[in-house]
Amino acid sequence: MMMTRLDAEKLLPFYLNGTLTEGEVEAVEHALTDYPELQQELDFLRALRKHLKSQPAAANSPGEMGLKRLQQQLHKPQPASTARSVRGWHIAAIAASFLLLAQTAIVLKVEQPADYYPAGGAVDGQAGGTAISITFAPETTEQQIRAVLLASNSRIVDGPSALGIYRILVQDEADGTIAWLKEQDIIDSLQVQ
Repeated sequence: MMMTRLDAEKLLPFYLNGTLTEGEVEAVEHALTDYPELQQELDFLRALRKHLKSQPAAANSPGEMGLKRLQQQLHKPQPASTARSVRGWHIAAIAASFLLLAQTAIVLKVEQPADYYPAGGAVDGQAGGTAISITFAPETTEQQIRAVLLASNSRIVDGPSALGIYRILVQDEADGTIAWLKEQDIIDSLQVQ
């Protein structure tokens, strides 16, 4: 059996412990003759093993008996209950996902309570004043818009739209205020709704 250097190197600790099959032992010994650096690795592992065995057993080390027990546990087949518990987690995760989806749908469908009022004041339908659609000249600054709205005692209730249309409410003397707004240079168009 031909073995690569890397495969043989991986089997050196098992070769040293005497836990390889006859075929694996022959392949490792053949690799040791083909790759002299593997012999150096094996010598290092022997020295390391000898040094570790000469050390007093650590207080928290399980010792040889613990190692044997661990090796037996590794080779035992997994009980069927483990597979069932994993399957149970999958079912629980799917159920939790559906519950989250249902909760999200319910929360999104809940309407606002009747006593809800926006922080800016009354809802549009309850606000007093005359509604006007208005557009400003493209070079108009926000400061100029604010000055005109404050001077006319108006406020923006919607906008700007994609076309640059604002919807404003004029609070006092609508006819006089509308005439004054039409005279302003920054206003392109004005339409009473």
